[in-house]
Amino acid sequence: MSTCSRRSGRRSQGDARRRAPDPCWLSKILEYFMHVRLAALAAWLLLSAAATPATAEELMTLDDAFARV
Repeated sequence: MSTCSRRSGRRSQGDARRRAPDPCWLSKILEYFMHVRLAALAAWLLLSAAATPATAEELMTLDDAFARV
């Protein structure tokens, strides 16, 4: 959630011209990019997990294991 606060009360026209821009827009943009970055990371993890083979190509028998030792 955004932590921006709004000032209440009436402002004169001169006050509106001297006022600094509202920093809320920056926090909203950063929050949006955080969600995009997390979604990209999740997609990358899913695709990399799907690309790895689930089973070995060659089965090793007990005799093969003894031969390697």
